[in-house]
Amino acid sequence: MLDNNNNTNYNWLKQTNTLDSINTFMLPTLSTQTKKTTSLIVDVDNTNKKSKTNTQTNIQNQQNDEEDDDIFRLKRRFLKDSGQLHDDNNNNNNNIKFLLFLAAYFARRQNEKKENEKQFLNEIKLKQENQVEKYRTYRIGELPDIQIRYSDIIIPLQALAQYDNHIARLLYASLFTSILNSLEDKLLPDEYFNLIQTIQHRFDVMLSQSEIFYPSFVAALLDIVLSKPEQIQISSQYISASTISSHLESVGILTIECFIRLNQQNESKQYINGPLKKKLKSDTDLNNQLYKKIDQWLELAKCYRSLANYDDVRGIFSQTPGLKSITLRAIEEESHTDFLLALNSYVTALEQYPLTDETLNDSILELEHEFWTQSMLNCCNQLNNWTIMSKHIFIDNTTFDTLWSNAHQLNYLMPYAIRAKLKLLITGNEKEQLEQNDLCQFFNNLSTNSNNTIITGNSETTFVKRSYIEKQYPFELATFFLYQKDFDRAKYYIQYAKEQFLLRWSTLSRLSEYDRKTTIQLIQPYYELDQ
Repeated sequence: MLDNNNNTNYNWLKQTNTLDSINTFMLPTLSTQTKKTTSLIVDVDNTNKKSKTNTQTNIQNQQNDEEDDDIFRLKRRFLKDSGQLHDDNNNNNNNIKFLLFLAAYFARRQNEKKENEKQFLNEIKLKQENQVEKYRTYRIGELPDIQIRYSDIIIPLQALAQYDNHIARLLYASLFTSILNSLEDKLLPDEYFNLIQTIQHRFDVMLSQSEIFYPSFVAALLDIVLSKPEQIQISSQYISASTISSHLESVGILTIECFIRLNQQNESKQYINGPLKKKLKSDTDLNNQLYKKIDQWLELAKCYRSLANYDDVRGIFSQTPGLKSITLRAIEEESHTDFLLALNSYVTALEQYPLTDETLNDSILELEHEFWTQSMLNCCNQLNNWTIMSKHIFIDNTTFDTLWSNAHQLNYLMPYAIRAKLKLLITGNEKEQLEQNDLCQFFNNLSTNSNNTIITGNSETTFVKRSYIEKQYPFELATFFLYQKDFDRAKYYIQYAKEQFLLRWSTLSRLSEYDRKTTIQLIQPYYELDQ
């Protein structure tokens, strides 16, 4: 089968002609060995012929066995190559998927890296812009050796005040007081007196004509007043109205009590030492002094009553001269939460002591009359007596337009007017519902004119009205439109009411427990109306 005279064999595994001793698994052939040993001095074949014959026989048998092994080896190689081809196709698909996954992964990582670098550069830029570099330090009480401009101190504080209402309040009051102190030394006495009068008038205008009563701004104005109580004395009515509306009764009480204490000190000094020369003009008429005293005590009582502190209210009325006895009796009944008897007392007082042409010059009676009206409306609100409330508000051809024209009525009477009309519209009988047509017309006119694109004087006034009503009475608007089955507007206003509630809650002081307790009670009706 195998040619022993040939030096090469055909390798089926490699499919080439190669030497057996190098490229195959067989042993070297006899011819190869013979050729290699012919160069020896002693001829091995001639000396050992018998062993040579046996060796050839063994090699013949070994070659036969190796041929069988080659056949089996070829068979295994063929089966392996066919399976490997199928596996290679699967591996190629898997490799393609893996490469696509790697490409997407590294692309995503590259984008994330770029975003992180961009964010890092922005943070570095912001840090560089807002970085405060400290050049030198000073001990407490040591004056700096360089001149620092005021603007370099005010500008960073101004940036801080934009993010904190409390800081803004302190900064505004501190700057205003500092400027006022510097002007006191630089201006002449008459010029400074005129400046104080102008500031006092402007403060009265801002507090009397305010519609929102933002707590931080009101507190800043009163802080300025408390820093100069002997020079700046604004009306006690404006103080009580603004502090009650902004839930700053404690600041209003502190300011009014400071004015009362100063007036008492001035009276005692005048009684002992005679008249004193003062920069600010003082009232010389006794009636005006009594009116001013009663006005301050009544406004102080309103602030205490807003906090439900009736012990102090009773103490104020028991010590205040010139008041009617029925006022003290009504306060006693109201302090014991007997609102029905208190309501009857206030109604009786309004009927017995009406404001006529004869009593028009009685300023003290006018103060009491205003106090009776507000107390009567408060009792009606506690008793849910909307009929009497509406009757005493809408008298002498009073309408919503007339209430809007007067800032005092807008702050005191408008809340009760809208609430009474709305309650009667929803829960009243058929006759009472027909009488509340003015409320429907008032709300509908505001909503109808909101889409008017032509800017005129009337449309601008209507826009101001609508903005004010939406901010102050979103819950009432939501209830009204829900009653009219305008669900889209009702949903909008109830959501707006929630936002206004959160804004109002964020401005409340942590020390005003009564205001926080009464404000948190609004969550239930808001939630029920939303459902």
